[in-house]
Amino acid sequence: MVVKVEGFAWNCNRHITPRFTEAELAGALERVYDRIVRLEEENRDLRSRFGSRD
Repeated sequence: MVVKVEGFAWNCNRHITPRFTEAELAGALERVYDRIVRLEEENRDLRSRFGSRD
């Protein structure tokens, strides 16, 4: 028997059970978001000092 698979839907939302609510994640990720903001500010400062290299 030969089976030809055309594609997979491993990440189909119907089969993924949410483990946390958005509110639970927001509290846990607050420090991460704050750090991202600080790093973006630092990047802007460094680019303004040394020139942008996009």
